[in-house]
Amino acid sequence: MRIFYFSFPGFFDGRKETFFILLSAVFVSSSLFLSCAKKVEGAGSASVAPSTNEIVPLLLYDYQSSAKGKEEEDRNFRFGFGAANLRPYLILSYKFSDSLVGLGVGGIIFSGLGREYNVGTADLSYIKRYLSGKSSLLALGVGLGGTYATDYNFSRKGKRSYLGEGHIYGQVYISTKIPDSNFGFFFNFRLGGFFLESPVIRDISEELSKSDENIKVKKSISGLLFIPSAGFNWTMIDNKVIGYVGLVLPLSTFLIFEPELHPYVPSLNFAFIF
Repeated sequence: MRIFYFSFPGFFDGRKETFFILLSAVFVSSSLFLSCAKKVEGAGSASVAPSTNEIVPLLLYDYQSSAKGKEEEDRNFRFGFGAANLRPYLILSYKFSDSLVGLGVGGIIFSGLGREYNVGTADLSYIKRYLSGKSSLLALGVGLGGTYATDYNFSRKGKRSYLGEGHIYGQVYISTKIPDSNFGFFFNFRLGGFFLESPVIRDISEELSKSDENIKVKKSISGLLFIPSAGFNWTMIDNKVIGYVGLVLPLSTFLIFEPELHPYVPSLNFAFIF
């Protein structure tokens, strides 16, 4: 752990406690998620929109190329591609002087003999550099995203199901690079609210109401959403290409009060930005 700590200079300014608090928050959140079972699946499971929030803020760094003894001109527009839980997605971003806008869209279409599963996700975010050092960055921002999914014979046997989901959030982004290296680490924290509608929720609430008369039967839910994520990044080809790998762990108030209705699933993501 000591070696891992000393790779975080600059922003943390020697405060080991700050890093341990962030690491503990991710660990506790992960343990809470894994210890709670949920019944929603298939179209009833909301996938957080593509990871523009983890990869796009990296462009606020002043990456420079030394190819042929010349610095590469800074490009305002960038694009990239990646995958979230094996679902491909596309990233587009536009950079201003100390802020940027990122758009991510993705999804998957599957049609087999006995099952169908189709999902599309989108995320639009704005983030602004708040503090920066020689090798570290703190950025703040806002964003909104959504998911629409359908399935057949997946979340409900022999039936078609759908899910419509939307959320809005504020976010804090912390990133640092290892000195004299192409590698860095980041933490991203999103806090906001969500609304979700699906017949899967209605079926689950109907089942629960049989044993508890206080359960409301409905097909939509809403609440607070907290999304911690962490990972690492690196640059390639004279800093012209940025790579990223990270874990996104969406949590909601339903995970605490009604874990059977927690609709979100964790996501392992990677991407390349050009």
